[in-house]
Amino acid sequence: MNRRISLCLAFFATLLAAPNFATGLCAMAQWSPHILTPKNQTLPRNGGVLVTAISSSSFRRGARPVGKYPSIMPLSIKRGKRTVKLLVDKLAPGLSRYTPRTPVAGTWQLVGVKGSHGVRFRKYKGAALPAPKVGAIKTHEQSWRGRRGRSTTLYAVAQISGKVPSNVIGVIVYAQRRKLVPMLFRRVPAGTWSGTGSRSFQLYRSPGRCSSDVRDTQRVTAGQTVQLRWVGRSGLLSPLSRPIRITKR
Repeated sequence: MNRRISLCLAFFATLLAAPNFATGLCAMAQWSPHILTPKNQTLPRNGGVLVTAISSSSFRRGARPVGKYPSIMPLSIKRGKRTVKLLVDKLAPGLSRYTPRTPVAGTWQLVGVKGSHGVRFRKYKGAALPAPKVGAIKTHEQSWRGRRGRSTTLYAVAQISGKVPSNVIGVIVYAQRRKLVPMLFRRVPAGTWSGTGSRSFQLYRSPGRCSSDVRDTQRVTAGQTVQLRWVGRSGLLSPLSRPIRITKR
């Protein structure tokens, strides 16, 4: 009996000494689709419903993504007895746009989401957004040591100038290669673009030890040449910014 107790104590002592156990285990990171388009948003025929991906722990239940891309989910719209399927276009890692299979007009309810979420479709073409005016994009790293060891976070910050429309809801960063490749999508919080002077905007922040980037996201690093594009609330995309070479701060 004493030998069995000794073996059990030795086993638990080994667990406590293990790095993961000593520093604390992380909950499994998951990504779930989230409707980015505001309720009752008016959508022109060249716009669409936006779906992004939000991070949640394994203990929170959200909508289930379809396949390997967390911003893709089965969606349709309904009005009365008529239902129209929405077609999906993957714009960037963590961002998809949905448009009706056939042209529609009027107020419709999204089917496939929790609660009531209406959108208003119009047959006219929406006004184009202006291209982003980017002065520079610079990266820097910040390191610190805590109870769980040393951590380093990578940041990429853009200098934005000129007037930005109030309906901008996000920005897509593209890498310049043989063809433009969407690297990442970054949401723009409401109220970010007050004023017309030059402002700093955080394009990227590397994930911490208990989180991860959404699938297919590419890190922004010094030496890359990129272009930016605004995303409007109605699903409209702006023209591309001029090419910007990223530098270290």
